[in-house]
Amino acid sequence: MRAPYGYQKSPENKHKLIPDEHAPIVKRIFRLTIEGKTCGAIANVLKNERVPTPGAYLRGKDGVLRKDKRVKYPYSWFQSTFRDILTNEVYIGNIVSLCHTSKSFKDKRLIERPKDEWIRALNTHEPIVDRETFYTVQKRISIKKPQNKANPANIFRGLVFCGDCDASLVYKKENSIEGTPKYQCNLYVHRGKRYCTNHSITAKSLKTIVLDDINRHIKLSCKNKAEYIDYLVCQTNSEINNAKASYQKEITKITQRLDELNVILQSMYEDKVFKRISEERYTSMSANLEKEEAQLKSRYNDIKSSLSQYSQNSEAAKKIADLIEQYSPITKLDEVLLNTFIEKIIIHEKRIENEQQIMPIEIHYRFIGKIGTSVNNCN
Repeated sequence: MRAPYGYQKSPENKHKLIPDEHAPIVKRIFRLTIEGKTCGAIANVLKNERVPTPGAYLRGKDGVLRKDKRVKYPYSWFQSTFRDILTNEVYIGNIVSLCHTSKSFKDKRLIERPKDEWIRALNTHEPIVDRETFYTVQKRISIKKPQNKANPANIFRGLVFCGDCDASLVYKKENSIEGTPKYQCNLYVHRGKRYCTNHSITAKSLKTIVLDDINRHIKLSCKNKAEYIDYLVCQTNSEINNAKASYQKEITKITQRLDELNVILQSMYEDKVFKRISEERYTSMSANLEKEEAQLKSRYNDIKSSLSQYSQNSEAAKKIADLIEQYSPITKLDEVLLNTFIEKIIIHEKRIENEQQIMPIEIHYRFIGKIGTSVNNCN
């Protein structure tokens, strides 16, 4: 079986992968995606630089890659190629198998298995990209839309979300007063006020708020990096503490319910064995209970994962501090800068506070998440 692009089989152990000469290209593809480039834009970059596609090479028995002269268009990268690379866990050191199966022994067409049925072997070889970058990319490509050439000023594409319904905010230039660009809740735009509210904010206001917040972090980091890291850890722990009590209560309830389900399933099995209930009845009831059990276990794991962030906060704070350290105060935002710093921005609806109309805005940074809440004064 051929090794994935960016890897080759180790000469000493054919069952182990090692990075090859194309590993820097794989790293670059992930970096360009983090910077906000779409698969189509990355394809154009590599095509213009005449970087051959994975299919343009054949590896000989000596382990050396050579260009395959039979390939007619060696520089024509497809968007599907990038998606395959960007979603492949092999690049973080994992081997994933049993992802597909056939419909039946008669119908051999492949269908994808549910992801919870995939088999993962973790840390089997040297990763090409780090896990933070990989999982950030997964979030980006799951919501990223093709760039609209009519709206090149939409630098927040794929980053802004509604604080009530979690829908993305869409960029609207037409039908607004004096053509002022603004962002509105996608669900409100397409479904109306019965489903959500406007959550409207002008592009100019959003740029100002985000630019000021980024520059605030840059100044804090420049002043004293060690104190800035302590500040980040304190802020993120405060956010987790707010949710920790409710998380602990939920875990207690889940644990109690799982114990109850175990007793119920065991009792039902005994009833079936002693013919107190029919086989069909047992099958129907147990299927529903096992489904509930699986959902509870999944939620339990999600909560545990959230609580485990305590131990990871110091490392995450150092990563964002190292990133911010590379920049001096910024005068103008662009798409690359935004995607370098920001994971997502959540816009809440306007409300009255102290006789003033305000709009709370959460800015979630890469690695560390939300650090406080900014406010847009709407008066």
